[in-house]
Amino acid sequence: MSVLWSLSLRAKSADEIAKINEYAKELNQKYNFELYTDEYGGLKFYDWGFRYEDIDSDKVKPAKEMIKEVVAHFPDMELTYLWTGDGSCIHWESISKNGVLVDVEPWQVWIHCEKESFGELLANIPFIKQRGFDVRCNEDEMELCWEYDHISEEDLCNDTIVQLSKKMAQTTIYSYKSIMIDYGRNIETFCVMKNGEGEWLVDGALEGLVHCWVMEKFWSFWDIIKKPEECLEQLLDKERMGEVTNGDIYRTLSYSVEYEADNSANRGLGRWLALFKSEDKQWLMADGRMLYDCIVLAGMHHNWNTDSSDTPLFEYNEQDELRLFERVSDNWRGMNLQEQKVYINLLKFTNLDYKPILRNYLERIKPHRKETAEEMQWLLQEIGDN
Repeated sequence: MSVLWSLSLRAKSADEIAKINEYAKELNQKYNFELYTDEYGGLKFYDWGFRYEDIDSDKVKPAKEMIKEVVAHFPDMELTYLWTGDGSCIHWESISKNGVLVDVEPWQVWIHCEKESFGELLANIPFIKQRGFDVRCNEDEMELCWEYDHISEEDLCNDTIVQLSKKMAQTTIYSYKSIMIDYGRNIETFCVMKNGEGEWLVDGALEGLVHCWVMEKFWSFWDIIKKPEECLEQLLDKERMGEVTNGDIYRTLSYSVEYEADNSANRGLGRWLALFKSEDKQWLMADGRMLYDCIVLAGMHHNWNTDSSDTPLFEYNEQDELRLFERVSDNWRGMNLQEQKVYINLLKFTNLDYKPILRNYLERIKPHRKETAEEMQWLLQEIGDN
């Protein structure tokens, strides 16, 4: 499938826009790019600058060279160059400094506190502006936001939040950072800070809850950061009542599995499993996804709810166990290493012999992997365990 590449150059004032567009038209007498059509792409001029689009990667390179020539011709202008592939899927951004493009990573940071302290947060806006950040305020969500360059301003941004927290020493400040991309807000990293003390954490599972916020807006971004378990529990209650949850439960659980090795929050799959009830067995089995199957298999032998007795979470049924395990065996292909590790850890709660699954998988990938590869070493270790 072809990738649609888009390269654009933007200026700030009407006068600058007119100048870069005029010069780009002059340069195009040398480059000979076709003018834009909806069907084929090409070079097009706007009231903010100009853009070149094409699926032919051979034409993308000279388009960037033309943009560099425009930038070099106007060293006193601060121009913005944006290069994307298939919308926001692939995204680079640069700004011009003295006629040369310099890479930037535009991020946003969001700050929030409880209602009783919001007035104090607002009073510190001048301090944030003194640090060079253009602050926006959303009083409905009791939050502040500003943009910054993740490459050159990360340390300054972090220190600003620390100093802000120290100024509001009795207040808990919640914060998260979001990459500025086309499809909206996300939570790349978050922090709960008081009196300057706090740690920036990563939790990929929150992306599933963010997706639900985007689609349904059951809760705020701050609810997701402050009480993610309660958010998922609301989704579980909806599922139990037969309501559509748009896959957000699975998305949250699977992201917790897929990104577990990258998470710094030390909050793995287990914290979500503690929210499940015995009645969840039926809809989990009916869904047919491997993660759910492994959860049910483990839950027929184990209970993640530490407040309950030693009785397994789900009622044991031998036929269910055999059917689900066969389904897991048949669908083991396509799992990445992190997913395999989590699924095996779930199966270890059972009395099932899962090693034939690993042996078959090992034989299939052996011709394509080095013996020293992490996946090979893990498989050999698991198969060799008694």
